[in-house]
Amino acid sequence: MNDNKVMREKISALADGELSEFETRRILNEIKHNPAYREFWRNIHLVRDLVDESEDFLYERDISTNLRSRLRTIFHRN
Repeated sequence: MNDNKVMREKISALADGELSEFETRRILNEIKHNPAYREFWRNIHLVRDLVDESEDFLYERDISTNLRSRLRTIFHRN
């Protein structure tokens, strides 16, 4: 497994609250100093925010179309 994939898994684990205090500090430092990791961290939270916005989101028939529409709304808002 390459280092980038390992780091993305660690960042996902951090977002899920699954890391030790030491690992949390280490991964946050990596995110702070690496633009690609910061973007991945931001994207994780954007998707979570979209899903959390609506309980119906997961039950809608065409999730991909809905997600794409909501992402467009967010990126045009910022």
